Amino acid sequence: AGGKVLSSGREDQIKDLAERLGAEIVDLKGKTLLPGFIDSHAHLDEIGLSLRSVDLRGTKSLEELKAKLDAFARNNDSPWILGYGWDQELFAEHRWPMRYDLDAVEKKRPVMLSRVCLHAAVINTPALKELGLDPSSPNVLKGKDGAPSGVIVEEALNIAKDRFRRSLTIEDWKEYLRAGAFHAASRGVSTLGFVSCGARELAALIELGEELPLRVRAYLNPERDVLKALKGLGIRQGFGSDLLKIQGIKILADGSLGARTARLSDPYEDDPEAFGQYNV
Repeated sequence: AGGKVLSSGREDQIKDLAERLGAEIVDLKGKTLLPGFIDSHAHLDEIGLSLRSVDLRGTKSLEELKAKLDAFARNNDSPWILGYGWDQELFAEHRWPMRYDLDAVEKKRPVMLSRVCLHAAVINTPALKELGLDPSSPNVLKGKDGAPSGVIVEEALNIAKDRFRRSLTIEDWKEYLRAGAFHAASRGVSTLGFVSCGARELAALIELGEELPLRVRAYLNPERDVLKALKGLGIRQGFGSDLLKIQGIKILADGSLGARTARLSDPYEDDPEAFGQYNV
């Protein structure tokens, strides 16, 4: 009642309580009823984007990655090609993907494929030019020739994502976030903690309003303009409605192990020069 589970126990006990309260009894015919799931850490924007991206989870080789990218590119006319979920640890070639691998499939449109941890990505040459990244840019990894390998991590990846996201309209974001929210709801999620929520994504959520099929608790990116606006408006934790609340700010102390950016006391075994990095 009122969105809460009031009691649990043996069937005879619950039937007796329901009858005494005059409650409606619904026979589920042996099915299991569970309360809605609460996902406290999810990237709702990434969920929406992933539904319109090439799924690279479980890919076992660079050749398989290129085949999946090629099949997706042939059936997608979007200005950017996005993908997610690859893990170089699973590749038969035992190496990271490089921009030349992607260039062999797509030479005209920008391609950005995020690693499974979302702390690293590989981009092709058109994306490198579109984003204005060069060897001097922070967190742009270089190949043996000193040129960008196509792998970008942490700050460079954030720059790439930000520039791509700024090309999207509020209507674009509403479409992505709506798709992500309905996807989560279809899996039984009734409340979702949306971490790293940007200002434009928040604006889109506010416009969606009652269209949202689940409760969203937003943890905003610590963008300077956002923090200034929150402070100026006197907005505190819990501001909003039952459906959409601003719950806090997400701050990343360091990166991820898979991207070799999680900060360690000792160097990584496969990269003696790398200790990871602090993000704050």
